[in-house]
Amino acid sequence: MRPRALLVALAFVTYASVAHADDEREESRAAFRRGVAAIQKEDWETAKTELTRAYALFPHPSILLNLGLARAKTADYVGAERDLVRFLAEDTQAAGDEVDTARRTLADVKTHLATVHLRVAPPVAKVLVDANAVALGADGTAELRLILGTHKVYTESAGFTPDERAIEVNVGGAQIAVDLAAEAAPDLHQGPSTRQLVAFSLLGASAAGLFLGIFAGVRAISLADEYNTPGEARYQDPSVKDTGIAFRTTADVSFILGGALAAGGVVLLLTAPRSSAPVGVAPAIGGLVLRGAF
Repeated sequence: MRPRALLVALAFVTYASVAHADDEREESRAAFRRGVAAIQKEDWETAKTELTRAYALFPHPSILLNLGLARAKTADYVGAERDLVRFLAEDTQAAGDEVDTARRTLADVKTHLATVHLRVAPPVAKVLVDANAVALGADGTAELRLILGTHKVYTESAGFTPDERAIEVNVGGAQIAVDLAAEAAPDLHQGPSTRQLVAFSLLGASAAGLFLGIFAGVRAISLADEYNTPGEARYQDPSVKDTGIAFRTTADVSFILGGALAAGGVVLLLTAPRSSAPVGVAPAIGGLVLRGAF
């Protein structure tokens, strides 16, 4: 690209960036004016919404005074404290009466708040206070500013039983310790499962059937020898033939049924379900472990 063309392109980009910033500043001013008008009508919710938008578009510290006032009027004391502290620290051009208003409001806001010191073990845990996520330090601790009253704390971590409790926060604050209990390890010496009991029962019945088949088969052969051997006392005796046929039929049925029961028992034992757990691999780059999936 030629130098002249490059300068033109850079100038266009710079102009576009400045124009975009000017547009956002104007939108911020418009939202700020709407917020001030809402304050004059004592419509504090609308004021908070508009002033929040104004600060998001153009984070000028002067917006924080009105935003802190609107938050205080809507009982958003945690946000009000944050905004008023930042206003006093950052808006060095504020008038004296504005500073006085911020300090008086901040003093009143603090009467509704207390500090809660939270400690969680293990330190790698998910913590929610009133459904809002809390970031723990490496040692499993966190310092929270909460409104006086009752709050719900929920804590969970892999391999531990979740904990849910209600805490009461008073003027003096609170010290909260959450020690999660490890989940009970599976009993590796527990008795056979129902599936195994059924399988062993089938194998037992199969053994009984095969034993009956062997006995009936031997008896059928013995009777056949008596019926077919000349000189035997019951040679060609019709009752011997009928009894032999009955024993042979019993042997056949017993072998078939025993084999089927044995096959069923073996199938149940060999196809028992096994527990499995998903395995994830976290990639590493330059010694840093990254999340590979979610």
